[in-house]
Amino acid sequence: MAEDSDKIDMNKKVPKNGTVRSGSGPRKQRTSSQTSRDKTSNDDDNTIVKTKKIVLSNNLTEQPWFHGLRSRQDCSSLLKVNGDWLVRLSESRGNPEIVISVMTNNRIGHFTVRYDHDGFFLYILKNHHKSSKIPHFPNITILVKYYVDNNLPGDHKMEQYIERPEYFINQEKIEYNKDTDKLGEGNYAVVYKGFITQKNGIKKTVAIKVSKVNMSCLSDAQRKEITESMLTEARIMSLFKNENCITFYGVACDKPPVSIVMEYCKHGSLDKHLEKYGKIITNGERLLYIYEVALGMKYLHDQDYLHRDLAARNCLISNEGIIKIADFGLCLNRKDCDFDDWGKHQAPIRSMAPETLVRKPKFTKQSDIWSFGVLIYEIFSNGIKPWPDEEAKTVAKLIRRIQMPPLPEITPEVVSTFVKKRIWIKSADDRPQFNIILKEIAKWRIDIPAPPREECTIVKQISNKDKENN
Repeated sequence: MAEDSDKIDMNKKVPKNGTVRSGSGPRKQRTSSQTSRDKTSNDDDNTIVKTKKIVLSNNLTEQPWFHGLRSRQDCSSLLKVNGDWLVRLSESRGNPEIVISVMTNNRIGHFTVRYDHDGFFLYILKNHHKSSKIPHFPNITILVKYYVDNNLPGDHKMEQYIERPEYFINQEKIEYNKDTDKLGEGNYAVVYKGFITQKNGIKKTVAIKVSKVNMSCLSDAQRKEITESMLTEARIMSLFKNENCITFYGVACDKPPVSIVMEYCKHGSLDKHLEKYGKIITNGERLLYIYEVALGMKYLHDQDYLHRDLAARNCLISNEGIIKIADFGLCLNRKDCDFDDWGKHQAPIRSMAPETLVRKPKFTKQSDIWSFGVLIYEIFSNGIKPWPDEEAKTVAKLIRRIQMPPLPEITPEVVSTFVKKRIWIKSADDRPQFNIILKEIAKWRIDIPAPPREECTIVKQISNKDKENN
């Protein structure tokens, strides 16, 4: 049942005369109490467990039970009842392989599928039988149907499959040009402008975040970590629907690399807008930015999620000129934030709260509030972060001592006082929640209103770009 490496074409077929060299038997039916679980929501993915007939098709990626690049760890949360099963794609030393994962006797078994000149077969049988006695199949779908009807080796019963989430999409539905469409790049992912073909056949412009798992310097463990991190980010994004959070369209994970598909914001990030137009942005417009970010953050916190990387660079300007929170690579449910390291991610030191810059960091909604204070600093400094010339080690020491820099001179006194006395304070529990912060911002905006919408620099930027394109 080990996931050994071997290159495999998921949809490869043997010649038409390829046969299944084994008999078939009836599938054991579930009891009425068991079949009542035909439609059950899953806490992790909102996936649905269903008992359905297998529809024969040569295209594996069209099968609802094919989950693409799922990990063993994911299976433990998806397969909960004996007989639950799914088919997934695993990578070993950069080579993809198909794996059937099934729950039997309250344990999960993993069966690797291989291919030779006779067709597809279960690799585990190779160690116990002569090749001529191993059942071979012309495609993976027929192999799966056979073992649904006849059970896997060791009497592992495949009874009800786990349907993949609706937000899983096929790679063939997205397209981008690596040479001309790059929007940005991180250590382990590249973002491109591209297109997704919708169900109605119309192509929609989107942003596509593509994992960089093909880098030769990466180990198997690093590739798996990057893939799992991207899938986690996609799962979390699928939960959010809010005007001030970037819109998520789906994730393509039927084959590497994993690609997250989301709303394309042609006006870029907030920090770049501040750098370019800072000299003409009024304080009223800056307060509008702050207000819209706070709306998005309140929504995330209401869902019990922490962003953990709130900064101007991670706020995008939508096509309609609305500030949207983006980059959920570090976002986690509040209950899952009790861990000691950042994995593959670089810690955003300048935005972090003092209680997160210790050996055993504590991430809470209040640590996001601290970061929001740093975002306010960025908005009034035209995108410049605190201590731009200091080393990270020095910055961390200053934050732990609550020795924060004064806010830029243009910051209204009421805003500066609020940040210094209510947000940048050592006692995390005394920092206000976003519902309180929004009420405060609303008061500020009465005295310092934004200009008419059409006079805001964001809207002007949109109008000017539209004129240039026409």
